Amino acid sequence: MEKEKQSTKSVVSYHTFLFPFLYEFDGVTRKEFEKCCHPGWFPDIWSPTVMHSAENYNQYHYFNKAAINAIYMTEDSENAIVRNLRFDLLSLAQDKPKADPERERVREKNEKNAIKYVIRKNDIVYSLNVNAIRLKLYNTGVGILVFELENYDHAQEIDIIKINDLGRRIYAPFYGFYDNKPNCDICADEIYLEINETKLNPEASTLLSYRLLNASDETVLAAPIMRLLSNDMYTVTTKSPAGKHEFCIEPIIDDRMFVACYYKGDQFVDDMRQWDGDAYRYMTDAKTRYPFDNKDGQNTAHRLYRMMYVDGDGMCCHSREMLQNLLCEEHIYTRWLECGWFDKKEKQDVFAGTITGISEYTMISVAKKPLDHLVTAFLTEYVEMATLVLAQRASLLSFEYMISESAHERHYDVDQIQKKYTLFQCQVLLKEITPQQQGIELYDMLEKNLMIEKEQDEIKEQIDGLFTQKNDIHDKRENTILS
Repeated sequence: MEKEKQSTKSVVSYHTFLFPFLYEFDGVTRKEFEKCCHPGWFPDIWSPTVMHSAENYNQYHYFNKAAINAIYMTEDSENAIVRNLRFDLLSLAQDKPKADPERERVREKNEKNAIKYVIRKNDIVYSLNVNAIRLKLYNTGVGILVFELENYDHAQEIDIIKINDLGRRIYAPFYGFYDNKPNCDICADEIYLEINETKLNPEASTLLSYRLLNASDETVLAAPIMRLLSNDMYTVTTKSPAGKHEFCIEPIIDDRMFVACYYKGDQFVDDMRQWDGDAYRYMTDAKTRYPFDNKDGQNTAHRLYRMMYVDGDGMCCHSREMLQNLLCEEHIYTRWLECGWFDKKEKQDVFAGTITGISEYTMISVAKKPLDHLVTAFLTEYVEMATLVLAQRASLLSFEYMISESAHERHYDVDQIQKKYTLFQCQVLLKEITPQQQGIELYDMLEKNLMIEKEQDEIKEQIDGLFTQKNDIHDKRENTILS
């Protein structure tokens, strides 16, 4: 009865957690890395002609051809820019994929909220529906693990903030230990998956429960991630592999996953679109109120900052000057904040609106009365856009690693790096991915806040430096021979 009641609920918020990592160490190829992953992964081939739906049609016409090649896998080819994989959720309960009819049966159950992503902190439990788990492997040696989740039960803005903050942390931060014991208030006590209201046994081979471990010299990631990227034959590790059956990965953005969240918060939008003199009230509050002072619950700058920067443990920005910079147009997108229309049937104005914040770690949209196609656009076009930019940043950091190794005359030659970087520039580091104006604006904000241009300039300078060094060594050798 409870399940039937829940099935009639509408989604309050959507949470997409993206975990970027490097997998290409010591010459490991993408095909070799795929061998180590859980057997539940299967190719996710996208086609607007085969998979007839408005969603696929919209995506096909939203992105340009170069972006489609960098975002989707249109055929099962090892030479693709990106290989998209989707997880067979049945494999979470049993350690090997079942026949297709059995998979379909479990997918039907999943549509009825059978599979959950559970976050527990003390007595607080957030149980989110798992819509999909995906994996993107780029030809630059970068992988991105994607959890697509739905929240039906928690509508308060503080709950949305805590779901994002607790759900995205995959290992204890560097300041989370005292006397070599974990003391991490900002981490969940557990993150695990459950199927049909049954928590998967942490002692089973799936190992999907996460608890803070004792301090060690190894970065211990949340078990769900490690298990999805490992199987019975091969193990993923975050330290140097001990044997041929181990593969090393390196997390890209510290202890947190990137968060893309869409929240249906009517009151929040109403409060953020209040105009005060010559600016939105949240900018006025940023100038005139102490950042941490929100005892009356009316400090819109405080609330907007915590929502957009996922500050679950309290206000961490205590500077009015910095707060104003963090809430400026480079980070907060207000094109649709005061959206509205006249309802002819009701004979009255209908006020809607959306406000979006983008930071180095987040893309958060809060909407009032969102139309279905706007929700779909966020979960498809906008999330894929953020994923592509995250792949760009991770790839640039991968090139930093290659350059460092080459400078120490290990593994990579500068000519090899230059060739890979040129392909990366043409295939992934795209300047424009859509002709749609709002897409252009959001893509520019993402690239700026994830520091793509800055990193790109530094990588180019480092590669040029390697070539100069190589040429100098070559010239000295020739002069030595001639003399």
